[in-house]
Amino acid sequence: MQDELASGAEDATLQTRVRVIDGTLQAVWMRATGPARSGPSKGRYYAKQLPKGTASNNPNYSKATFTRCPSWEKELAEYVEGHYAKQRERAMILTQMRRLMRRYKKVVDQSYEDYK
Repeated sequence: MQDELASGAEDATLQTRVRVIDGTLQAVWMRATGPARSGPSKGRYYAKQLPKGTASNNPNYSKATFTRCPSWEKELAEYVEGHYAKQRERAMILTQMRRLMRRYKKVVDQSYEDYK
């Protein structure tokens, strides 16, 4: 740690958060902002979520999202984002499968109503 401080290493500004909300996978990138200088939240750090884009069927962040990051952060983000994209795609496919299974069950139930 002291070596990093002495070498003038850049602070990380990119953060990531992965969680499951209501059965949906969320893997997002955020940019950290400096601490608030005044007010009741003085000294707190904040993070703003980076936009992924508008396509709901595209599981990737674009490389342009990370253009303002230092090169070492950009390299790590692109590597990790590759894995996140695969996980998002898997989650989207599972969601589609669940939806189709509910639909299938409904059709099966309707077809056997006469035999009840």
